[in-house]
Amino acid sequence: MRSWDAYLQKEVQNYFANDFLIDLLTFVTYPGLLWDWIHVWPLLCIPLSETNEKEAIDRGSLHLMGLKSIYDPYRRMLSQFLTDRDRSGRYQLKSEHYTQVALRMAKYLFEPKKPYILRLHFPFRV
Repeated sequence: MRSWDAYLQKEVQNYFANDFLIDLLTFVTYPGLLWDWIHVWPLLCIPLSETNEKEAIDRGSLHLMGLKSIYDPYRRMLSQFLTDRDRSGRYQLKSEHYTQVALRMAKYLFEPKKPYILRLHFPFRV
């Protein structure tokens, strides 16, 4: 467990360097129902202009984007680490992190939207 914790300590530094990446890290620790949301960036109110940069950081680290339900054990292990002060130390997720994510999600869900706004920002390729 110590080597896993040491690895995570090193990797979560990349996320704690940016508020939006902390939100992604926080989002990944939520129980199953929300994680299959395909448009996580708008849900977390991350500007479209910053999504490529955030995804590149994530791909080079814990690779959280695109996790499907079969990876729930990985998410649970991350969640256990991030919510345990003794293991995660200064990287422990606290109520403030969850509050921030909840506020961003509420903002997204309640703001007026134009039809097809997600399609314009995140076009699907066939």
